Amino acid sequence: MDTSGVDKMDDEDPALRMKVRILFLITVIVLVVGSVSPAMVNKTEDVKPVSNISVGAKNMLINKGVPRCDVISGYFKPSVKGTGYSYNWHYKTWINQCPYCGHKLLKNPKGVPESELTCSKCDADYDGCSGYVKNGMKNKRLRRG
Repeated sequence: MDTSGVDKMDDEDPALRMKVRILFLITVIVLVVGSVSPAMVNKTEDVKPVSNISVGAKNMLINKGVPRCDVISGYFKPSVKGTGYSYNWHYKTWINQCPYCGHKLLKNPKGVPESELTCSKCDADYDGCSGYVKNGMKNKRLRRG
């Protein structure tokens, strides 16, 4: 089979060669963009990446079934005694759900110097460092995010 005509045609037609290159680049771009997961695209600044995410779980916390975007993070000082934390700022991430009623938490709506978390419905206050409720009993605690 004589392929010299095909090679000769490619050498004589630079426009065809350019079209083939553009088509190849478009194919590569489509393949790369198609392999990007939604978790990579939908990141927000307020959400701290969770280290226990596996490939199969993508946007879910392993064994908890809570969406990754349903967390609340920030810097907190301990405001409950006996937790073992030094009175310094600590960055913590918690599941954004009140252990008492299940509603969302608000970050320091009362302006406490230690920056506490407060339930939006039942008004329960939580230490942002240890996650314990601030009623002095340590009977409820936030789940780590």
